[in-house]
Amino acid sequence: MVRISIISIGGFRNPWYRSLAFHYQKLLFPYARVSFRELPSESFLDGSQMERARKREEERVLGELKKKKTGTLVLLTEQGAPFDSMTFSKKVESWGSDITFVVGGALGFNARFLKGFRHTLSLSPMTFPHEMARVVLLEQLYRCFTILKGKMYHY
Repeated sequence: MVRISIISIGGFRNPWYRSLAFHYQKLLFPYARVSFRELPSESFLDGSQMERARKREEERVLGELKKKKTGTLVLLTEQGAPFDSMTFSKKVESWGSDITFVVGGALGFNARFLKGFRHTLSLSPMTFPHEMARVVLLEQLYRCFTILKGKMYHY
C-alpha cells in the first residue's frame, strides 16, 4: 500500500476545499493512505517582511522533513516539472510506496530552497490558491491510481 503525506503551509480555511480534500482522500483509500500535515503560515504586514516570513515557513518545512527518514520528497512549485496525467501516473509509480508532497504557502519558496529538492511538480503554469492546489493534487493522485489499476476514470 502506498503511503502519501501532504505537508502544507497553512490549513484549509474554506470548508468546501476541506470537504473536497477528504472526498478524494476517501476515494484514494483502496490505493493509498493519505495523511495531511498542516504547518502554520507566517504573517507579514508588508513587502519588507515577506522574505523573513518565507524563510520561517521554509524552516518549518525542513523541520518536518527531518522527521522523514525514507521515501520520495516532491516539492510543488510553479517552477516544477509539468506532467500530463498519464506521465504523472508513471512518475508516481516510479517514486515508490512512500511519497511526501510539500505545498508551500502564499509566498512560495525561494530559489535556494528549491535547489534542495530532487523532484518538483507543477500542477499548472497558472497560479491557484494553495487550498485548491492541494485538492487538484489529490484529484490527480486519484486519477493516477485509477490509470495504474486500469479503472474507468481517465478517458
